[in-house]
Amino acid sequence: MPEVTILMLSDHGMSPVRSAPTLDEKHWGVDYIGLLAYMFIDYCRVQTMYPALAMLQLGKLSLLLAMLGVIVSSAMPPAHSNVRLKAAIVALVVCTCLSGVAAHYTTVPVSALWTIPERLIVVFLIGRSVTNQWREKRFLFLVMVLMLKVAQHGLRIYAVTHSHAVDEMAFVKFGIIGGGGGFYDNSADLGVAMCVVFGLSLALCQAQLGKTSRLFYITCVLSFGALIVVCGSRGAIVGAVAIIFAAWVRSPRKSWAAAFVLLFAAALVFLMPQASRTRFQNAEDYQTDETANHRVQLWHAGLKMWHDYPLLGVGPANFKYVRQASYRIAAAQDSQAYVCHSLYIEVISELGLFGSISAIGIVIFFFYTTTRIRHRLKQLNAAVVSWEYCLCSGCDLAMIGYLVSGAFVSVFWYPHLWVLCGIVMGLNTATAAPQDSDSN
Repeated sequence: MPEVTILMLSDHGMSPVRSAPTLDEKHWGVDYIGLLAYMFIDYCRVQTMYPALAMLQLGKLSLLLAMLGVIVSSAMPPAHSNVRLKAAIVALVVCTCLSGVAAHYTTVPVSALWTIPERLIVVFLIGRSVTNQWREKRFLFLVMVLMLKVAQHGLRIYAVTHSHAVDEMAFVKFGIIGGGGGFYDNSADLGVAMCVVFGLSLALCQAQLGKTSRLFYITCVLSFGALIVVCGSRGAIVGAVAIIFAAWVRSPRKSWAAAFVLLFAAALVFLMPQASRTRFQNAEDYQTDETANHRVQLWHAGLKMWHDYPLLGVGPANFKYVRQASYRIAAAQDSQAYVCHSLYIEVISELGLFGSISAIGIVIFFFYTTTRIRHRLKQLNAAVVSWEYCLCSGCDLAMIGYLVSGAFVSVFWYPHLWVLCGIVMGLNTATAAPQDSDSN
């Protein structure tokens, strides 16, 4: 089994320390192929585009293939260098199960019975399989290509429909891509998905890459940023601004960061639809803005649920059932309000205090892990433009975008958080020295 020699700083200067065995630099493996197949199926919404394939359960089969690969593989690196983050995820699993058992008014919906464990399986598969640079680059490339296709499709539709004077509010209500199913079904969901890959690509385009790869990530940044501006989601624009601000604060090249800030500001001036400008102006007084007022009422309903069921909440994915039964709102769309439009209200109302503490722990240990990775790379004299360093920074930016834009959308069980956690766990395992495994 191959090993990697890493130069570690010690009291006697630079000395070689052998890390734990890891996968070959170029090694596909059944686990990795199954994981890539699942990402393709999930991000392309294959079952939505081709309903006849839904009965085949391709997503479940690809996950089964990946798990089989993990079991039979003899070259898997040790996965014990992410103890804190994994403990927080396991705690969330326990709280979710307890909340589901104690669910009020109704049992947990059948759709949630698979969605929840599916996300948790994916996070551990990514953390177990994507553990070297060769695999990381191909995994990220697949995700970026799939989301770039979504961005290209959305921008093309916007350009065509905008030229025909279609009502811009239609993008807000029905989504710029006409509903793709899953985690970019409407403008708000699409905006969160774009914020996540926008943060990743913004950091990766600064990495030491070939001209073609750098051009690819620059194209991703511009495409994702443009779609965020025109998709009609106010939360996505706020999330993108938070990403750019964080990148500017942390970037060692302030002139480059300032130029990108100006570029995004120009996009807001020249590309943002008038409907979005009007909605931002109306947001100053939420009571006169129909959408904002509707969401605030749903947030109040969610907080009331937490007040009534403080410890375990009303059960995962039960918000819509419980709200319509006991927490009606004074809005014309009361009967159509299925979600609370905030990942924070979603967690606290459905999983209660225990689940919320676990979710907060996941975010805290996520940033704790990325901080450790950067510190470790600095000890190894890794450049700030190295692939691993930029990927680590990109995960931070993506998480910031997710947390900010997700404040206005129910996206906790969407894949974004779990994919990011898996990437960070794999990166931590790939860069960890043996002594780190015991202390983490």
